[in-house]
Amino acid sequence: MKNPIMRFYFTFLTILLFSLPAASQTFTGTGGTIPGISTTRTCFSINVSGVGNINNTYGLASLCLNITHPYDDELEIVLKAPDGTTIPISIQNGGSGNNYTNTCFTATASTPIKFGTAPFTGSFLPEGYLGAANNGQNANGTWQLCIQDRRGSGNAGSLLNWSISFNNTPAPAPPAMPACANNLPSTSSCSTATLICDFNGQCGSTAGTTTQTWPGLSSAACFGLQNNSFIKFIASATTASFSVWVPTTENTYNLGGIQMLFFSGPCNASTVNTFGCYPHILAYETPGQPIISIVSASGLTPGNTYYLMIDGFNSDHCTFTIAANTGVNILNVSPADPMICAGSSVNLTASGGNGVYSWSPAGFLSATSGTTVTANPPSTTTYTISSTTATGCPLTKDVTVTINPLPAAATITSVQPNCSNATGSITITSPIGAGLQYSINGSTFQAGTVFNNVAPGNYNVIVENQATGCKSVATSVTINTAPVVPAVATVSVSAQPTCTTPTGTITITAPIGANLQYSINGGTTYQTSPSFTGIAPGNYNVTVQNTSSTCISNASTITVNPVPAPPVAPTASVTTQPTCTIPAGTVTILAPLGAGLQYSADGTNYQPGSVFTNLSPGAYNIYVQNTTTGCISSTTPVTVNTIPAPPAIPTASVTVQPTCTSPTGTIVFTAPAGANLQYSINGTTYQTGTIFNNVTPGNYNLTVQNIATGCISATAVITVNALPPSPAMPTASVTAQPTCTTPTGTIMFTAPTGANLQYSINGTTYQTSTLFNNVTPGNYNLTVQNMVTGCISAPMALIVNAAPITPAAPTVSVTTQPTCITNTGTITVTAPTGANLQYSINGTTFQSSTVFNGIVPGNYAVTVQQLPSGCISSATAVTVNAIPTAPAAAQFTITQPTCISATGTVLITSPVGSNLEYSIDGMNYQASTGFSSLAPGNYNVTVQNIVTGCTSPIAVATINAAPVAPATPVLSISTAPACTSPVGSITVTAPLGVDLQYALNGGAYQSSPVFNNLPAGNYSITVQHITSLCISAPGSIIMPVATGAPQIPEFNIIHANCTNTTGSISITSPLGANLEYSLNGGPYQTATAFTNLLPGGYTVTARYIGTSCISSHPIAFLKAANPADCAGPDIYFPTIFTPNGDGKNDAFGPGPQSNLALVKGYILQVYNRYGEKVFETRDPYEQWNGKYHGKLSANYNYTWIASYSYAGKQMLKKGNVLILK
Repeated sequence: MKNPIMRFYFTFLTILLFSLPAASQTFTGTGGTIPGISTTRTCFSINVSGVGNINNTYGLASLCLNITHPYDDELEIVLKAPDGTTIPISIQNGGSGNNYTNTCFTATASTPIKFGTAPFTGSFLPEGYLGAANNGQNANGTWQLCIQDRRGSGNAGSLLNWSISFNNTPAPAPPAMPACANNLPSTSSCSTATLICDFNGQCGSTAGTTTQTWPGLSSAACFGLQNNSFIKFIASATTASFSVWVPTTENTYNLGGIQMLFFSGPCNASTVNTFGCYPHILAYETPGQPIISIVSASGLTPGNTYYLMIDGFNSDHCTFTIAANTGVNILNVSPADPMICAGSSVNLTASGGNGVYSWSPAGFLSATSGTTVTANPPSTTTYTISSTTATGCPLTKDVTVTINPLPAAATITSVQPNCSNATGSITITSPIGAGLQYSINGSTFQAGTVFNNVAPGNYNVIVENQATGCKSVATSVTINTAPVVPAVATVSVSAQPTCTTPTGTITITAPIGANLQYSINGGTTYQTSPSFTGIAPGNYNVTVQNTSSTCISNASTITVNPVPAPPVAPTASVTTQPTCTIPAGTVTILAPLGAGLQYSADGTNYQPGSVFTNLSPGAYNIYVQNTTTGCISSTTPVTVNTIPAPPAIPTASVTVQPTCTSPTGTIVFTAPAGANLQYSINGTTYQTGTIFNNVTPGNYNLTVQNIATGCISATAVITVNALPPSPAMPTASVTAQPTCTTPTGTIMFTAPTGANLQYSINGTTYQTSTLFNNVTPGNYNLTVQNMVTGCISAPMALIVNAAPITPAAPTVSVTTQPTCITNTGTITVTAPTGANLQYSINGTTFQSSTVFNGIVPGNYAVTVQQLPSGCISSATAVTVNAIPTAPAAAQFTITQPTCISATGTVLITSPVGSNLEYSIDGMNYQASTGFSSLAPGNYNVTVQNIVTGCTSPIAVATINAAPVAPATPVLSISTAPACTSPVGSITVTAPLGVDLQYALNGGAYQSSPVFNNLPAGNYSITVQHITSLCISAPGSIIMPVATGAPQIPEFNIIHANCTNTTGSISITSPLGANLEYSLNGGPYQTATAFTNLLPGGYTVTARYIGTSCISSHPIAFLKAANPADCAGPDIYFPTIFTPNGDGKNDAFGPGPQSNLALVKGYILQVYNRYGEKVFETRDPYEQWNGKYHGKLSANYNYTWIASYSYAGKQMLKKGNVLILK
């Protein structure tokens, strides 16, 4: 791609494409069993990878699942993201229907899951915000789908499979929890319900202790009523939707929360119409980890008034915040969550209400009234919009304009275009960071700080914060125009080398100009002239340089041809030399040959023929000339010889005269000699060899002939002698016969003698000496030979006797080698043996015994001697070994006793071997190198060689005494939690020391004996000795509960009655050994009961003992007894009821004969066999209809407890009631 700008955009788009997440990513998980146990929540995992951070541009979009379960209403399903965000999906929906089949949850569905029908096939709105997970967290990690069966009725099920999907149309973020604008009463009844005009930040709690209901309401609710309260609102659409937050709970996360019911009036109606029932709205699992639920009412009539009942789940006391989404008179502001960059403004548009709006505060607003205002605050500011409904109800809405700072202006460096690169580059050096991206044109941004291939021009560099979209002030930079590069040279070789001019000329014809210079060596040397002369043959890279820009063109290659080659030096020879018969020679040229060549023998005169004849003797220089190029070869010299002379008269001799053994002689020519000569001894027959063998005695005429010229020398005469006579027969004797020590004899010749004689005892081998030594036994024929004539005498016979017998070399062994105990060895001869033999181990001293004892270590040569002859055998070598070496002193490692093991271990590391054994007491040896379970003390370690018995020197190993563990630490609370600080400090008071360190609850050790910032709880501290690492037994201590202000006391009251004119107050919460209580600010006591109290009001406070932390003080009213009530029998409760709808015994409560007019402070609670509260009432006239969560219970036995005051007397009753249908 030649266009640098297009190349830049292509590169940028490629980077952008690959930096974006995939359009859609789906991850599927397997399932498992859903236990039918109400206390068990089972979580199923999916591991997500390759997604990265999720937000409002790419994030979680849907959740799909398949569940088999016989009773969907029992299930609570939530989704948990890797960062802990919990999203309610479906909470106790589906009634008695079964299964979730191909059920998907998305933010774009039209039907809330609450109003779906089992098996919920299709897409539904979950009961929470899927977009809560798209909070910028890294989605890579473990996602969990958690399911709990709330009933515990044994209806187990299975999650078959589930999946989550991420794409670029993610679920939107949930609304932010508004600040509390109004606190709702926790004890309001249906008839006293507050009409809510403005749901912007409605807060409340389920701190009430009364249940306010009537039979129609109890039957309509999908949950048992606990501590309910009521509000009401006017619908503005057929459906209404609310967001609910439950930040605090007195119970654990999944056992606390609230429950809600939408219904229409009138209050106390026998039939209650419901528009949405929510049996469990989850509280925050942990502080700061919001769980946002969505509750909806469907089938509403706009303009009508509807009630919302709020109740504590499991009687939980918790706080909540409600904000309206749709369906009521609310104010909306667009944008809902505006974020702008510093120095910018945003238009805020209100809708809803009566169309008349006021805005506050006025600072940095374009107006304080109107539908649309412009805000440009310098810092993040919250504005409040106010209006009213058509009926005059006030409405407010808060909107926070978040001001995001601008990135700092870019600091940059640039690389300008050059001769080799027509584009430049821009590099941002600051600011840099993972959340920043950069642009050089204000529209296209990239994460990288380097912009390459930037075309010449002016650029504004901008830094953008990807999270906020805020852009920095532009930094200007200019990329200069690229310098001009000359065109490639147009060049030619205007003159090539010749034989006469061995160089060429290179001429450049374009480009030509005053500001140009030229080079033919690739840019090393330049000249202004476009012509280069005297150029040697070769290849040249011609470049043109612009002297202004210094830019160099691409090279143009051209070749100066080599100088034409002359013919090669001729190959020529004198094919015919002058002879005695032909006095001229001939020269023939063999190479080179060809039509374009001519030849000369004098360098001047040339001929096309390659043969020169009739050449007189002399020296000639032969040349070859190329007739085309005129190039002449180097010379080849040849010589035509002079006319040959005859050979010189021969010099010769008879080198071998005839002898007795060879009756002919030999004539040898010594001169003249040469390869072209041949020789004759009779003037007729010639040979090339100079030697004539087998020449009979006589006179000979010798001549030499030149083979080439045929010339013959003058004659030389030579004589071959007659045959010589033989020597006389020898006289000789055996002067020395063989013995034991010398197994050979000696023969001596005594006659004839002479310088030219040699002697032989076998007729074959001759010597000049008359003495023959080392003659082996045998018969011999002695002769004498004349060395000159070769004549041999007649033979003489002599005998050399046989040598006496020598014993065989002995067979011998060292039968006993030296040991550490016996320092000498024994040598034993086993063969030969006999009475006439004796033996020696030193070649000097012999003995008749074959055994040599007490032999010191060394090498010995053993021989055998025969006594009669004195002959001694050859020696047999044996070695008596050196005394064996004792093992080296043991080297070992010691494992010393520790706090855990009171004994030590010695492990021998050297010497080791299969023939060694070891001891630590010098007596008991073992093959193993390790000795374990050794009590403290000194041990003598020795090593013994099993073969030799040698024992090493003693090495002493010391096992130290076992270290002692530190004493159990003595602990004290050095700082107890207080009102202002809920944490305390624990100090170890003993043992102390610089060599000790301390650990809390099995954690890491520290040198300080003080542990700070400890919340209330049980603690265990151990002490460790730094050197020995011994650890003490743990010391335990309890950090008391932080003495913050106790919670508001709750209590039971016993009023005055007919028999007792005083009452009592019993504190039921908070309780604890560190609490004390007071009435009316009087003295504090640890007892929770205040008795003998006169009727009247009492303020009740709780205080942590020893502190000034005092709770708030509710007022308790003790009533005086009503004399009119001091009569009549107590109420009673039946043991069976039959809720079959026949109007007889259909409900459970006080029996028909009970005098309910005398009942005060009544509480009735009913529990199933799993401990779940199925019914509670504070109205003695309200009875349980046998339903739980809107369903009629099975035939089970239930436990009940009733607390009340009857005629002024406090009563507490318990019992069981059986349902029969």
